Amino acid sequence: MEYKNIIVYASVCDHSTVYGVEIAIPKDEWERELDYLAEEVDADISNMDMDEEEKEEYAESTSTGYIDGTYGHSHDCNPDQARMAYHLQSFGADVDAFLDHCDALGTLRDALVRELETNHPEKVKEIETLKNLSDLDEAMVSHYRDEDDEEWICHIYCEYPLELLDDLDRRMRQKYPHFPSLQ
Repeated sequence: MEYKNIIVYASVCDHSTVYGVEIAIPKDEWERELDYLAEEVDADISNMDMDEEEKEEYAESTSTGYIDGTYGHSHDCNPDQARMAYHLQSFGADVDAFLDHCDALGTLRDALVRELETNHPEKVKEIETLKNLSDLDEAMVSHYRDEDDEEWICHIYCEYPLELLDDLDRRMRQKYPHFPSLQ
């Protein structure tokens, strides 16, 4: 089976430290989710009705490679990546939901356990908490939980993986010939 490797940023329990861990997502799950996201991005682009201020914000964010918003972040990226991040965030696509749709929450949990056991063995409580998680959705995905829910064990930061942005941009140009590159 082929996999797509990406870096995901997450914190555990007290959320004082953010860990960047590499996880592998099955290629077929990755491709299925890219198809869905490409359709959503195309719909978002088709429905764009911006005033002058919004057009300036869009032009600035896609030219500077810096997107920082409610649903997602992307820093130090090229214009095509920034445009994908802008549209993903526009319709509320976030990394935790993406991982959930790709059935990768267990993979993330296992990678976090390995990271903590290898580099932070003093984090005994966090390691045991992760190992004992039974409902990954409830403990890891923001749209399954309440703002005040203390059971949010793992916070997945919505820093869009550059691999996701690159692959989505390629998919958009393959699927929609009218979709130009910004570079």
